[in-house]
Amino acid sequence: MIEKSRNEIMWLPIYNMTPNKVRAYMSIAKVYVDFGHHPGKDRIPREAAISGCCVITNKKGAAAYYKDVPIPERYKFENVSESTDEIIALIRCIFDNYDLYFKDFEEYRNMIMSEKERFVEDALRIFKDKKW
Repeated sequence: MIEKSRNEIMWLPIYNMTPNKVRAYMSIAKVYVDFGHHPGKDRIPREAAISGCCVITNKKGAAAYYKDVPIPERYKFENVSESTDEIIALIRCIFDNYDLYFKDFEEYRNMIMSEKERFVEDALRIFKDKKW
């Protein structure tokens, strides 16, 4: 999502885009909103966070669990249709105070960035004492 002007939000659905186009838009966006089903560890919200977006989700599927989507609770909405005003207010606050809100996603970004290293460590630990 890109702030179009002070009072207007430009909503940009991410579908039918090349990976390069998605990457380009995320690099200039401040907010990524995903009210999908979150069947597992979703790739797009993770890419959005790494790209510098503040991530807003619902509480469906994996997004309901902090361990799977470790973002502060105030960015997750139980009933999106009843929270529209609150969501828009949050988005406007993020636009107005981006540096402050950006910090809320530091733990999520750090977790994502360290996953490859943790995977290798876990694999080594699992197979360390195996006798084949």
